[in-house]
Amino acid sequence: MASTASFSLWDKAVQSLSDEDKQSINFSQTDKPTILADVLQAAEQKKQLCMHKRWKFTKQNGHVIIVRDVCEKIIKWIHKFKEIGDVAIQYDPSHAALPWAAVRFFLQLSVNDVQTFGAMAEGLETVASHITRCKKYEDLYLSPSSSSSIQPDLKYLLLRHYAVILTYLATARRYYTKSTVRRLGGSVFETSDSVDSCLSNIAAGRDEVERCARLIDSELQRGINSTVTQALGAIATDLISVSTSQDSHYQSLKDIMSSFEQPILRAAPHVSDIHASLAKEERRKILAWLSTVQCREHHRTSYNAVMPGSGAWLQNKPEFVDWKTSSASSILWIHGIPGSGKSKLMSIVIQDILEAKLQNTSTSAFSYFYCTRDEAEKA
Repeated sequence: MASTASFSLWDKAVQSLSDEDKQSINFSQTDKPTILADVLQAAEQKKQLCMHKRWKFTKQNGHVIIVRDVCEKIIKWIHKFKEIGDVAIQYDPSHAALPWAAVRFFLQLSVNDVQTFGAMAEGLETVASHITRCKKYEDLYLSPSSSSSIQPDLKYLLLRHYAVILTYLATARRYYTKSTVRRLGGSVFETSDSVDSCLSNIAAGRDEVERCARLIDSELQRGINSTVTQALGAIATDLISVSTSQDSHYQSLKDIMSSFEQPILRAAPHVSDIHASLAKEERRKILAWLSTVQCREHHRTSYNAVMPGSGAWLQNKPEFVDWKTSSASSILWIHGIPGSGKSKLMSIVIQDILEAKLQNTSTSAFSYFYCTRDEAEKA
C-alpha cells in the first residue's frame, strides 16, 4: 500500500535524525486525520492577517514578495495534497502527519515582524510543496501496481529527502522560536544562514528525486504501452480492462502533477465581474473607442514571422521561468541594440502567456503594447 510505505519512510527519516533534531520536531500530532483541516485553517487565518496588514517584504535579490500570496501558495499545496489522496487507490488520512503538524506549528506562531514571518512563510511553502510532490511520487512510482527496477533508488532518495526536510523544520523551530533580540544577535546555536543552508539542501534533494522519478516514469510508460499492445494482439479483453484502469489512475495523478507548476495569480474580482457583465460586442466597441490601433493584428504579424523553435532559449532560462511562475509583482527587462530581435522575442513571450491563459482563465488580466519609431506601426 502506497500510504503505508509513505508513512514508513517518514518514520524511518525521523530515526535517522540526531537526538537534538528529534526533540525539535516533537510537534503535537493529536487528531491526525484532521491535521490537514487544521493546517488549512491556520493558513487561511494567516492569509487574512497578511491581507489586513498589507504585509510585503524585500528579499536580498531585490524581489518584493507579497506575503498573502505565499500563504495562498501554502493553501494551494494543501488542496493538491488532498486531491492526490482522493485519487489514490488506498489512502491514509494521517499520511505525512508529522511535517504537516510542523507547518501548522509555524503558522500558529505569533510573529509580528514582516521580514521574519515572510522568510518563515516562504520556507513553509517550500516544505508544503515538497510534501505534496513526494506524496505524488510515492503513489505513482512506489505503489504495488508500479513495477520498476529503479524503485529502490527512488525510495532511498525519498527517505534521504524526508530527513533533510525534517532537519530544516528542526533548525527552523530553534531559530524562529528565539526572541527577536537573540535572532538579530546571531546566536551561536542557530542563525538565518543555518536555515538557508537547509533550504538549499532541500532544493538539491528535490532535483535528485525528480531525476529518478523521470527515469521510472519513462520505464513505466514503456511498460504500459507494451502491455496494451500484447493485450490487443491476443484479444484479451480482461487484460485491456486492467491496463486501462491502471492507466486511468496513472493519468489522473499525472494530471494533478501537471498543475503543480501553475503560478498563483491574483485576479481582481471587480474586473472579472465587469468582463462577465459586458457582452462581447460591447467590449469590442469599448476597445475600439479606447484606441484605433490594431494591437492583435500587430502581434499576429510579428509572431507569424518567428521561425519555429526561435526563442526557446529564452523560455527555458531560469530568469524567465521564475518571472513567469512568480506570484509576486516583478519586471523582466529584455534589452538589446536596435534590430537584435527584441520585438520577435516579445511576440514569443506574449504568445506564451496568451496560450497559458487559455488553459487557466482565472488568471489576472493581460495586456501588451508594441512600440516602434513609426507612429503608424505602433501597437
